[in-house]
Amino acid sequence: MYQPRIPQNTGNIVPSCKVTNSSLTLVKPLGFSTSDGALKRAGLDYRNGVDVTLVDDPVELLSNTSRCFYFFSSHATKAYTEVSYGPTDLLVFGSETGGLSPVFLEK
Repeated sequence: MYQPRIPQNTGNIVPSCKVTNSSLTLVKPLGFSTSDGALKRAGLDYRNGVDVTLVDDPVELLSNTSRCFYFFSSHATKAYTEVSYGPTDLLVFGSETGGLSPVFLEK
């Protein structure tokens, strides 16, 4: 998730990560605190069994050219259900308020 702003949205994705055995990467800055209390309110206290990583730079994520990237946007021309995802594919969700960074769109 690229710069998520709403903590509950981030918390809501954790169960999906758990049942699909997927990790969750959050690109900073976040719109919420990562203190224990804030994580509980966001639902991220249920993250046991989910690898959650914080990343400062989105370019770091894009440097792994051996992976396929799928960028989720309200401007997409293909539905997410029309794709056959592989086990190492990276799904990128933009910020709720600002969408995806131009660095992702260039990728």
